[in-house]
Amino acid sequence: MVLNDGKITVNTVDLSAYIKSFEWSPIAALHENTPISVTAVTREGGNTDNTLTIEFYQNMEAAKVYATLWPLIGVSTAIKIELDESEALSATNPEFQFNAILEGFPIGGAAGDVMMTSVTFQGNGAITLDTTP
Repeated sequence: MVLNDGKITVNTVDLSAYIKSFEWSPIAALHENTPISVTAVTREGGNTDNTLTIEFYQNMEAAKVYATLWPLIGVSTAIKIELDESEALSATNPEFQFNAILEGFPIGGAAGDVMMTSVTFQGNGAITLDTTP
């Protein structure tokens, strides 16, 4: 699969045109539950969590990267990830939906380079999948 028609919305704003890369990591807490009568470790899944890191090409215009994200620092907001927007939503092309809190918004760069910013959202609640076309 080649990622070339993905879509990520933050607080209902489509920021896909400014995203260089992203990494989304849904995880479950693991709890050891090995009884003393067993010689191999066993585990049980616990609460789920997720982290989303996005590398953006910086843009300071209205309704773009800075204007959308800056007010969201420390605020829970809706996130949607669609890996192939050109295909209808389905069981094999779901849209992942969750709320997350933006940790911060670093600003910086090097002289003569395209300004980038890398932000991290921490999950805040359950992940849902929309498969309805």
